[in-house]
Amino acid sequence: MIRRTKNLMPGAGLALLASLLVLVTGAAGAGDGGQAAAAAAPARAAAAIVPASVAIDMCAKAGSTTLPGAGAVDIWGYALKPVGVDCSDPSVLASLPGPVIDVAQGTDVTLTLYNELGESTSVVFPGQGAEPAEAPSAGSQSYAFSASAPGTYLYQSGTNISRQVPMGLYGALIVRPAAAGQAYDDLSTAYDTEAVLVLSEIDPDLNADPNGFNLLDWSPTYWLINGKAYPDTAELGVTAGGRALLRYANASLDHHTMTVLGMHQRIVAKDADPLAYPFDVVAETIPAGSTADMIATVPSGADVGAKFALYNRQLRITNENAFPGGQLTFLSVQLAAAPRPLGVVPQLLTLNATVRAHAVRFVARAANCRPCVARMKMRVRGTWRAVRMVKSSGTFVARFANVPSGRWRYVATIRDSSTGIQVTSPARTVRVR
Repeated sequence: MIRRTKNLMPGAGLALLASLLVLVTGAAGAGDGGQAAAAAAPARAAAAIVPASVAIDMCAKAGSTTLPGAGAVDIWGYALKPVGVDCSDPSVLASLPGPVIDVAQGTDVTLTLYNELGESTSVVFPGQGAEPAEAPSAGSQSYAFSASAPGTYLYQSGTNISRQVPMGLYGALIVRPAAAGQAYDDLSTAYDTEAVLVLSEIDPDLNADPNGFNLLDWSPTYWLINGKAYPDTAELGVTAGGRALLRYANASLDHHTMTVLGMHQRIVAKDADPLAYPFDVVAETIPAGSTADMIATVPSGADVGAKFALYNRQLRITNENAFPGGQLTFLSVQLAAAPRPLGVVPQLLTLNATVRAHAVRFVARAANCRPCVARMKMRVRGTWRAVRMVKSSGTFVARFANVPSGRWRYVATIRDSSTGIQVTSPARTVRVR
């Protein structure tokens, strides 16, 4: 594809960098008032997740987003489909990018796509082995894969990709290893905080007329991080002296070079393939359709409220030539925060069974539900016994009395009552004597 872009003159580029240094200096001493967008609390290393089976219903539909200086812009995007609600319902909103799918290594994922667009579409999961298939307009299609290898991945439309992907049909998939607080099995990939950074761009002319637009005229003027252009980008919470895992996922049709002003980034993996010899960079180019995992170590002496600019080193930091804008945000130093998940999938953290006499006590710990609907089932002599519980994320306890001697199977199911996403544990066995 031929892409026309406006190149900055060398003098203009130097002026932008000088302005950026002033912006960072001002932000570093400004605390929470130094930037319009609030910083997200540090997303600390998540606890280990029990591999399970996950069922997700997702819509592909038209929607809109807001860009600085441009107002509302039409998009095509993905949205979670709540239980009992049609994708056509106005309450189901397409997001840019699509929801982050965050699962444990070994999880079996089934995703059903409901197509509300006026043309066929699909979802592909590079690196996962899901069979490609299209969902016709007003139809649906299911995809299944096992998340067998940890890492950061993209998912996106596999249909008419030169139009559907830049319109917004893309998102990130995170697969976590068994070891908590690591990006991969190697201890060198340990981190304290993490963030997903989906990179993309928008040419408002394409979005205004996706079917009539001539792709030879494609010339983006907005550069996005997680669907937003500065100053609407969210700051990334980090801790002084901490290791921040930056999960870059480039959903663009173009390469992007990213840097953090004032620190190096250590590249630990590319396209979910861990490097045998990680190395430090000042700036690194993430090719179109690729991912990269980098760890930035925050200076131990950084004060709470200090900010470090993360931005596109190709100076794609304007909105329709207005500076500052584009792919620019800040690592904001904060106090340590409690762990929080990044994605939309409920997480089954632990599942244990204890036996006392002929009573069985099951304890499941879940997170990332709003709220959770938990169902514990045990199969005894061909009959399933079940206990249903509803509460916010936390610990669920189920007790079964008068259980006869033998080996009995049990299964835990956690469902998010707001999104309908359901997680089912592998069947386990408990022995009662």
